[in-house]
Amino acid sequence: MNQYYIENFLLLCLVFLLILNIQCKSKKTSNSREQIISFLINQSLTNSTDSCTSFASSEAICVSSQTEILRTCSDTEKSRLKKSIEPIEKQTNEVLDKFFDCWKKCNLIFNSQESICLESKFTKLESYRDAQKSGQSLASKNWILCTNTCNQAEAEETKTLGAIFKGWAY
Repeated sequence: MNQYYIENFLLLCLVFLLILNIQCKSKKTSNSREQIISFLINQSLTNSTDSCTSFASSEAICVSSQTEILRTCSDTEKSRLKKSIEPIEKQTNEVLDKFFDCWKKCNLIFNSQESICLESKFTKLESYRDAQKSGQSLASKNWILCTNTCNQAEAEETKTLGAIFKGWAY
């Protein structure tokens, strides 16, 4: 229960910072920022139990083509991802859900800092994911750091799992 309050506090802090940052940007970026803030508020209010859908929704904020995102939560894709979890006995839906929760926060960090997300959208999910992994922008560097923290079980969501995620999820 304590982790729930910490996560919601951090989420509210992020929303507060985003709102403050909106005041400093032009009207052109307000629509994308409003989408990010709306997503954050809806997630904190609904406390969604479907971690994969929530993760996919965090990607959808910055991607105009939604058809690719539907594949993210397919059974085939989840099975593929579980194979990257070690040790083997931790390759469960429950453990994968914790990684999705953590990766979602990394996406939201990227989305709030990446200029393409703030000004328009990526045309394809593949372009979005390539930009995240590029290391060429501050948003990308922060996403990489966040994702590595999740994958190495050093993040709040993953540190009690007794599992790590090998490689990149996507």
